[in-house]
Amino acid sequence: MTSYLVTYDLKETTPKPHRAFIQAAEKEGFLYVFQGTRDLFRLPNTTLWGEFASCDLATKAFDRAKAAAARSLGVTVYVEKNFFTSLDDWSVTSDRSKAPEARWTGYSKLETCRQHQLNDPYFAY
Repeated sequence: MTSYLVTYDLKETTPKPHRAFIQAAEKEGFLYVFQGTRDLFRLPNTTLWGEFASCDLATKAFDRAKAAAARSLGVTVYVEKNFFTSLDDWSVTSDRSKAPEARWTGYSKLETCRQHQLNDPYFAY
C-alpha cells in the first residue's frame, strides 16, 4: 500500500459540508491526523491522507466519501478542486502535534492516526 495525500476545496453550502465530509472520508480510509517519524500531526484544513493500492483507488474512495456526505446532508457536495499525490518524501509541521498515546496506538501508523483522530480530544475536528 502507498500513502496518498489529497488536498481539496469544498464549495460552501447550507448546511456546511465539511464535518459530514470528514466523517465520510474517515470511513473510506482518509484521515487528517498524520504520524511522522515520531509525533502525530494535525494536517491543514481540507488536507487528508490514507493508504491505498493506487491513486485511482484513492480518488474513488474520495468520490465515495463525497457522495456519502451528500446523502447524509441531503444536499450536493461540490468539490471545487483537489490534488492527489503519493507521499514518497515529505516534511510536516503543525500547530497541533504530540507524541502518540499508548491507549490509542494501533498495529500500524494509519491505525494509530485513526484512533487518535476518533478518540483524542486534542485532535477533535
